Amino acid sequence: MICNKCGKNIDEGIKFCPFCGEEVKTQLSDNLKNDIEDNKSKKLKSLKIVLSVIISVLVLVFIASKIYIYSIPELENIQDIDDLIAAYQAIEDNNTSEYKTDENMIEKLQKYDKFGQVDGLRYAVNGKTAIVIPGKEFMQIADPETEDTDEFKFNNNVSDIKIPKKLRYNGEIIEVIAIADYAFQNSVDLVQVKIPDTVKEIGKNAFKNCISLQTINIPEGVNKINDFTFMGCLYLKQVVIPDSVIKIGNAAFLGCKLLNNIQLPENIVDIGEFAFSYCTSLTNIKVPDKVQVLKYGVFSDCYSLKTVRYPKNIKGIEEYAFWQCNSLTEINIPDGAEYIGNNAFLGCYSMKKAYIPTSVDKIGESVFQYCESLSEIELPNNLAKEDNYGIWRLNTKAKVNIIS
Repeated sequence: MICNKCGKNIDEGIKFCPFCGEEVKTQLSDNLKNDIEDNKSKKLKSLKIVLSVIISVLVLVFIASKIYIYSIPELENIQDIDDLIAAYQAIEDNNTSEYKTDENMIEKLQKYDKFGQVDGLRYAVNGKTAIVIPGKEFMQIADPETEDTDEFKFNNNVSDIKIPKKLRYNGEIIEVIAIADYAFQNSVDLVQVKIPDTVKEIGKNAFKNCISLQTINIPEGVNKINDFTFMGCLYLKQVVIPDSVIKIGNAAFLGCKLLNNIQLPENIVDIGEFAFSYCTSLTNIKVPDKVQVLKYGVFSDCYSLKTVRYPKNIKGIEEYAFWQCNSLTEINIPDGAEYIGNNAFLGCYSMKKAYIPTSVDKIGESVFQYCESLSEIELPNNLAKEDNYGIWRLNTKAKVNIIS
């Protein structure tokens, strides 16, 4: 460092010049000045690079967002929902096999404003949400006395459907949240459906008589499989039911003849009447412990059913619950059950042994009728009466053990 007054070289960091006594004022050397300028230049250059990268990233994000938005299918052929309701007509009543106007379906549609279509699927739209609704063919007016019921097909040529998570409509992104009642009913060529995890509800009859459908994966968040949802899906082999499901409706899987295995989540509290009736390939079933009643015909005509794990909290077995389950070899009803309905095990001709706990105080008629192989039965003392047709209308060769 150089003294400003005498010009002599002095050491760095001292306050007064040892030669002239002048107070030292710091003066940067040329090298140091150059170093500082170089550092400033490098920092400025680095800042420009960072800004350039940020701008590039923002541009890429903008482009990606545009690409994403335009990759979302756009709703087309938009019409007022009133037009759809006006054209909506009589559909099959599951209980009478007649045709009638489904007021419940119309009431649901009235909650929506518009409807349109994408890739052959129809959607009803309300704000930023949409539901899949039946196709055009299904909505046609038909006289059951003059029109072939095959007119009520969703789309006879579609075999593989992927329901999108989102749609575009009027500059907005819309989320698909449900599959409406009857949406795919009678789609006889439908083999596979991919349902997004945005869907939280699947309506009644949604896939009824989709005879070619082979697999279905119900997304997490759906809490109910409604009445008749998969009824008549003859080739349905695999169903994945999420833990969110707590209820299975009436006849939900009736007639799914190739369904040989199904895992029921432990959160299920109710299984409807005939829910698995005529699932003739089903070999075993574990009923969740929260289910208290095995309802009317729930597993009737499951010819291949060999083992049943009854719920621990069971209160009753209703009429025809296991009617003609020809492969059942024994039943062991848990303690706590209170009643067994008429014909509950009628026609289980392979059954060899039956255990009825002391908690059962009521048993219907013909419970074990035509159980021709039944050789041993254990039952409470209060049920061992000659006039109790539920017990005695069976093969008289059966050995009866009275328990108290």
